[in-house]
Amino acid sequence: MKVLLTFVVLAVICLSCNSSEKNQNAKTSLSENSLIPKEEYLEISKECSDKLMSYKLIEQMSVKNYLFKNDEISEANLTQQTIIYFEEEPTVEQKELLENNSAQCNWELWTPPADNHPLGFVTSRNTHQQF
Repeated sequence: MKVLLTFVVLAVICLSCNSSEKNQNAKTSLSENSLIPKEEYLEISKECSDKLMSYKLIEQMSVKNYLFKNDEISEANLTQQTIIYFEEEPTVEQKELLENNSAQCNWELWTPPADNHPLGFVTSRNTHQQF
């Protein structure tokens, strides 16, 4: 009986430690996926809104900005991976304009338009301040 009681006590201690660890992990992932007040969402002008293919990007950037304002994440995490689409290969001027506005494009991965995909694209890392 004493051995069984010791086993039960150890099991309860292990479960409570594991539960506390899960709660800590849940808090971390909750902050990354948390709902934010509607006034905290980034505003996109009407001229630009039709150029966004997904508002998931706005949601992700808004949440990161909100978490930064509340000291939940560091400034280093205020960047967002994006894909920028073009109807044709960008000119040198267009590339410079993007680079001057904090878009770190990976031009080595430029994918030109094709018959089955009419838009070319490049991956980019953007800062929130210049988005």
